[in-house]
Amino acid sequence: MARTFIGIGQCGSAILDAIFAEKNMFQIADPIVINSDVNDLKKLKNIGSLYWLGISRAEGFIEGTTKGFGEFVTGGFGNYPENAEEIIAPNYEKLKAVLKERIEKGPGGRGKEKRATPFALLALGTGGGTGSGTAPYVARAIKELYAIPVLVIAVLPGSRDAQEGDHLAWNALRCIQNLSEYVDGFILVDNEKLSHKKNIEYYFSKYNTYIARCINDLIAGVVIEKIDLSTVPFGGEFKDIDFNDIVNTSSFQSNGENRPGFAAIGRASTQVRNLAYYMPVISKLSSGYSSIDVMEMLEQAMVSLSLEIDKSDLENAMKNLVNVRVPDYYLEHEDRLDTKTIKKYMEQYSTTGWRIFGLSRTKRDLVSITVLLTFMPNELRRLLELEDTARKYAQKKGIDNYPL
Repeated sequence: MARTFIGIGQCGSAILDAIFAEKNMFQIADPIVINSDVNDLKKLKNIGSLYWLGISRAEGFIEGTTKGFGEFVTGGFGNYPENAEEIIAPNYEKLKAVLKERIEKGPGGRGKEKRATPFALLALGTGGGTGSGTAPYVARAIKELYAIPVLVIAVLPGSRDAQEGDHLAWNALRCIQNLSEYVDGFILVDNEKLSHKKNIEYYFSKYNTYIARCINDLIAGVVIEKIDLSTVPFGGEFKDIDFNDIVNTSSFQSNGENRPGFAAIGRASTQVRNLAYYMPVISKLSSGYSSIDVMEMLEQAMVSLSLEIDKSDLENAMKNLVNVRVPDYYLEHEDRLDTKTIKKYMEQYSTTGWRIFGLSRTKRDLVSITVLLTFMPNELRRLLELEDTARKYAQKKGIDNYPL
């Protein structure tokens, strides 16, 4: 069963491209990248034109394999989502039809039998034009077509340029508000963590790779390399997690209705075999696998969260999910993996008592711990700062219908 992963705009497409750098992700999901600038699409290294969907002022939506594609998809919308919406809105039914064809038949309509998708993952930058203007329509279309869970990786703009930052903050809050009607949860990625770096384009690429690895460990680990926990001596301490667990961790209930929560994601990994193991004499004497300092890894994952959160505010997390990914050796040797410390450490980060502990395998000689913590929006200082900046921008521009 193919899942649907959609990258929208320059930022979202780049994140999706980083996710599919791990080739086994193509076994899990079909990517779709939607953009209004062919030059951005041509920069993708792992997702070819078969998976592209262009936005054209003349044609609306156009397949990436269309002859003369680059002549139709000629430029972005700057930082003005309103301009994107002027094209998307009248072409909404066409968007639904294209998404339906892609999801049910695969790229290029190559599938012979109708397929279903159990969930959709969207990635986008909330501050620009194409991503923030198009994503709400994509999420709405998926909900209307299939009523399946939709999870969003939403990249928040930094404040490197103060004046432009006001406008981008307005775009971001407007986008999040519009998306909230159609999605089940947000994973927030904050570019503010990079805003003071020199050579920022280099760090954007590194940051995309980091976020991609977080997502890959959560999804590839529980889909492709799932473990039968009944065969693991300490398997009873873990849950057989799936995408619904990730979605449910990222949402909350308000007045009896599910509403999207706002999550931060973090990851730490460590090599568990040193080079000496690969020397023939030593390899006969030892498995080569080292014990794992899970406390150090957990603290590193928390420091590396995708959203800047004050340490004192971490305890406001409503829910959390942890996935530990290990080589088979650690499934057979409980003394090498301190599961009790993991559970005790994460207990402090759940005001609702919702904690999920997942375990999956990897063929690599490394152990990774990926954490997901979900908050109410009013518990996140960064969102409150963006809202304040957006309000000031709206007042300055005389906007009186802002959805905040």
